[in-house]
Amino acid sequence: MMKHYAAFALALFPALMSAQSVLIYQNSFITPNTTPENASCQQDFSAMPVNTLWEGTGVGTFSGSFQQTNTVETILINGPADIYDDPAGLNGDYCLGMLNTAFFDKLALLVNGQGLPFIHISMDMSAINTTCGGPLPMAAPSFLIEAIDAPGGVFSLTTTEVLSSDTLFGISPNSDSFIFNWTNAIGRLDISGATDLMVAIRFTLLTSSYAAFDDMYIEASSSEVINSVTEMAPAPSVFGRIRRRTA
Repeated sequence: MMKHYAAFALALFPALMSAQSVLIYQNSFITPNTTPENASCQQDFSAMPVNTLWEGTGVGTFSGSFQQTNTVETILINGPADIYDDPAGLNGDYCLGMLNTAFFDKLALLVNGQGLPFIHISMDMSAINTTCGGPLPMAAPSFLIEAIDAPGGVFSLTTTEVLSSDTLFGISPNSDSFIFNWTNAIGRLDISGATDLMVAIRFTLLTSSYAAFDDMYIEASSSEVINSVTEMAPAPSVFGRIRRRTA
């Protein structure tokens, strides 16, 4: 009898030891809450607050709310001014863009960590230029991601006290700095020191004067290794076929 029990326990062991992972947030920024208003500097930028356009548009166990400092733009990838080009057609009609840390742009997303010790983040990123005060010098982008304790959903976007941090690295920009050169990057945050279930994930662009990010996937996990990344296909362009930027 003991032999049969031991064999059963050994067979069950891998399943018992498998990591628990929960999708807590995923957003490809496809359909905003309202039509983005154009920024005064150009039609293919919207300076409307990220939370106004995108709160509640994610999927997962917690759809998230955003806070930001300064202007974090929504970029119309295939917008009416025809500024940008995404030849691979990977990222739909919208993405988010921000200036680097020298300009004090920051974005934070409030999520529920599900009581698990790790958060894994995957997102697409690309250096991209801007005609609003630009063109600017471009470089391979890197984003600092930080976990901020947010007991009861309350946190300070400018705090210097963080639970953990990681850096996501992109690739060199396209030779035409108004053409997206997307790559995917994955990072890990240890949130085991959080007061309760709530944490804020803060994003800061470190390198490249300006960069965009999209297709955000966030899971809470008992493992240090990300479980899976399921990208949502971009919606068909509401602006028609991808167009080349004109001089």
